[in-house]
Amino acid sequence: PNPNPNPDPDPNPKNDFKNIFNCSKYIIKQVKATTITIALKLKMILHFFILNFFSHMYNVKFF
Repeated sequence: PNPNPNPDPDPNPKNDFKNIFNCSKYIIKQVKATTITIALKLKMILHFFILNFFSHMYNVKFF
């Protein structure tokens, strides 16, 4: 007997959707965390450069 080329569809298609949803939620969380980390690093670098710039301009030492 030849196997059914079209197996029954998933009895619970919502399950699949839930998995995809959870996956994308996780990915979004990861992306947000990475973005925040990068933003904080950039902010720190910018602050450092700005403070250095002003300290040179006004000859004030912040560090």
